Amino acid sequence: MVPGEQGPPVPELARRMTLSSCRHDPVPAFTPVLTAMPAAGIPLGDVLADSGYAHRVPGNWASPLRRAGAALVQDLHPHDRGPRGTHQGAIVANGNLYCPATPRALLEPGPLARSAAPGQAAAHDAKTAEAARCKLGRLARDDKDGCHRVQCPAAAGKIRCPLRPSSMALDRDRPEILTRTAATITSTARRREHALTRQAEARNSRKGAHDALEPARPGPGSPSRPKPQTQT
Repeated sequence: MVPGEQGPPVPELARRMTLSSCRHDPVPAFTPVLTAMPAAGIPLGDVLADSGYAHRVPGNWASPLRRAGAALVQDLHPHDRGPRGTHQGAIVANGNLYCPATPRALLEPGPLARSAAPGQAAAHDAKTAEAARCKLGRLARDDKDGCHRVQCPAAAGKIRCPLRPSSMALDRDRPEILTRTAATITSTARRREHALTRQAEARNSRKGAHDALEPARPGPGSPSRPKPQTQT
């Protein structure tokens, strides 16, 4: 907040900016400007960015900002959307790990149209929240290598699953896994996609489509990842 002219304090329109030659990529040039803010007494919160920032080498954008305390809220680049294989049985999608029984429709994000009506936006948010229930829960902070431990969503109390008998006693307002899909999913996540696209909790780009819980089909039948553009 800064003092207003003959009035109460108002939010700052711009707190930081930088100038650089057009020969330099603006993303790695601006990252040190943001990461220096906490040392100046300005903690980082949500950092909103479009897909031009999200689709970058993690070490030039996402990783240093997270280490500085930022929570990234980014529009995913088309090359980074949807399932990207598996990790010890869990589905890798949009930078996160999901239960292997997560409906594929919930893992294929599609941005909400700019012209969407309030009702459409509300329905879209509800579907995104449904996908979040199937996301493996974090058990610890990132270590120095950017790794952290995660937990089965049924063990975390977010969904009901026969493979976790204690979860079946939860309220029926939680989604229930109807087909058993066993996997070892308490594991260490360390994938480039995770570092590149992981979003702030419950603030992902609007995505998903509703479906009843059914077995996922990751593996050999999964679509291959498109060849990415040149990144800096």
